[in-house]
Amino acid sequence: MVYEEEILSFEELLRELSILDMDAGLRIETQYQGHDSYIFITRSVVGYAFAIYNALQKGNLKVPKDLLLFKQFPNTEQLIEFLNKVKISPFRCFRY
Repeated sequence: MVYEEEILSFEELLRELSILDMDAGLRIETQYQGHDSYIFITRSVVGYAFAIYNALQKGNLKVPKDLLLFKQFPNTEQLIEFLNKVKISPFRCFRY
């Protein structure tokens, strides 16, 4: 069984980053450079991994296709600074 919880605001997303468990992650559905995209954020002992994929429509679902950008951040502050530059609004976000 997969557990997901929706995050409803950018402020809540930022709070979640600081308490994100090592075995959890965030999936963000948004627009990046004018295209439907997915952003995945995961946490490990060395920091955060941040990946953006463009989305491909497969029937009724959108699925990740090509990796557009991958970055690693050693701490929450640097990741938040980067997220503020990327401008991921509007978005839907889920913690898994």
